[in-house]
Amino acid sequence: MWDQIYNPLGNTALSTIAAAVPVVTLLVLIARGKVKAHLAAIIVLITANIITTGIFTMPAGMSIRASKARSFATSSCIPSCWPALSARW
Repeated sequence: MWDQIYNPLGNTALSTIAAAVPVVTLLVLIARGKVKAHLAAIIVLITANIITTGIFTMPAGMSIRASKARSFATSSCIPSCWPALSARW
């Protein structure tokens, strides 16, 4: 089992900046317009995995499994389940 470290750099500001790098990277890549959104998402996914394994010391296998779960939820489960959930209301 892996225990998450919320302040791996010993400085709250630096740890927050490290955690924000993937989000900022995505926004910059999309805002510049030179990279298509789906490619920017793949780049950010790789960046996030590098940061989680390198800085936040998450095991690589766990990081990759979490990435697969996120991509499944956004590409398969949510679009197919949303109409069924909406129909109930």
